[in-house]
Amino acid sequence: RDTALAGDLHVLFVDFDDLVHLRTVDNDGVLDRCLQPAFNGRVAGARNDIDMILVGELQDFGDLLGAYSTNYSTKASERTVNVTVATTKFNGLTIYPGQEISALEIMRPVTTEGGYRKAPTYTSSGVEDETGGGICQVATTLYNALLKAEIEVTYRKNHSRTPTYVPLSQDAMVYSAGNSDFRFRNNLDHPIYIESFVDNSTNPGKTEFRIYGVEYRPSNRKVEYKAELISYSIPGEGASPYEYYQLKSDSSLTPFGEV
Repeated sequence: RDTALAGDLHVLFVDFDDLVHLRTVDNDGVLDRCLQPAFNGRVAGARNDIDMILVGELQDFGDLLGAYSTNYSTKASERTVNVTVATTKFNGLTIYPGQEISALEIMRPVTTEGGYRKAPTYTSSGVEDETGGGICQVATTLYNALLKAEIEVTYRKNHSRTPTYVPLSQDAMVYSAGNSDFRFRNNLDHPIYIESFVDNSTNPGKTEFRIYGVEYRPSNRKVEYKAELISYSIPGEGASPYEYYQLKSDSSLTPFGEV
């Protein structure tokens, strides 16, 4: 809306409605690549002709809607690299109202060229070393942060084996080779912003996701999730029994995708 020049620094002042409109006509994606909204007076860096973006009407965009963290052993160095690479890819991501995000697309390319290494991965035949082993923990951590924020999950699959880093039924699987994805949609009236980071300075390490936006829920609202056993079966002679869990919630505001 307005521009100013301070030395060699270009500053663009926009409001939220203008920002949304600009995105609708930005067919080349230039705006998305250079814009990172500011929170509570903090200014995010940008590229191209604009060095800083100040979004005036996003000043209340700093409410923490949900957060979650999981731990892993930093002694598993290859897996630690994968968790770190995948986690940092989400940091600074802004999702606009109605926009759907594919976690797998954000993580890609899940290749050695993309910074990933071979580490243990659940497969149909057991546990094998594959490029990107450990990225499911990142998707799982994001999934639980979104549950806390009550953001719509549009697609999710669980693992064939129970991971140890979250309670039963709270995992989300992604598998690049099989295109198994985790997807979610911003079902709110305002954008949401993801802050994600790792801490590998101690063992166990930690990956954490925080979802920011405009708080819309009553201050006395409390969200809890619990796993309920809905069926039990034994696959066959000599095989380990599998227990199938479905995540249930007493919250009518949380829509669930495939479980």
